[in-house]
Amino acid sequence: MEKMQSQQSEDNNQSIDAFATVMGHEHLGCLILYGRGVTKTTLKRKAHSEPYLSANDKMTQKQMEELEDASEDGGKIRRIKVTIHREVTYDILGRLNHMYHELQFD
Repeated sequence: MEKMQSQQSEDNNQSIDAFATVMGHEHLGCLILYGRGVTKTTLKRKAHSEPYLSANDKMTQKQMEELEDASEDGGKIRRIKVTIHREVTYDILGRLNHMYHELQFD
């Protein structure tokens, strides 16, 4: 970097772009710092489609919230099923114990 600055001070008529010197010039199909395959056209398209993308993000977020609510309800349903199953099991064991007094259930 200092070498480039010294070159610039020696040659005041020509300005040296330090960034371009370090990073190199842009190649076809590649913008510096954006990576391969990103062109100016794709960046322009992205800028034009930004409102649509944010609308899709909002819809996706809403659907994710609905899924989370449904999964919470599903958890409640599973807990209710387990409780009912446990109560039915205890009822059956109680009836068997009443019918056969000699059986011991833990």
